[in-house]
Amino acid sequence: MEPKRTSAVVTALLTALTAAALLTGCDSGTNTALPTPAATPSFPPPTTKSPARICSEITAHWVRERLAGRGTGDFMKEGLSNGTNDIVVAVMAAARKERERAGDAAAEKLITDRTTHDCTERYRNGTPTGNPWH
Repeated sequence: MEPKRTSAVVTALLTALTAAALLTGCDSGTNTALPTPAATPSFPPPTTKSPARICSEITAHWVRERLAGRGTGDFMKEGLSNGTNDIVVAVMAAARKERERAGDAAAEKLITDRTTHDCTERYRNGTPTGNPWH
């Protein structure tokens, strides 16, 4: 065989072997499967609650907690603004009177109705009326 032709054959053979190795992943016969990728974590969807709804849930919660004697006594630690704290204080006073007059169920209904009404009024334009921290 001529030296040029031998060189071309060797080059072709090496190219073919390299391509075969790349295509087979240099498999040595052992099972070297790639690990399965970890599952993508699922996150809860972002909230679609309106600011008024969030306000009413938070204020109703703190009215109930304070009436039960479990409030912190510090509206800022409870995550309330001056304005939402004013709602809590007003609804608490009314709920105490309603509980004395008509019982726990009536006080609970008043808490739900008043916090919903007062927060809807506070957020009637989508943002707090007046100063957001008042």
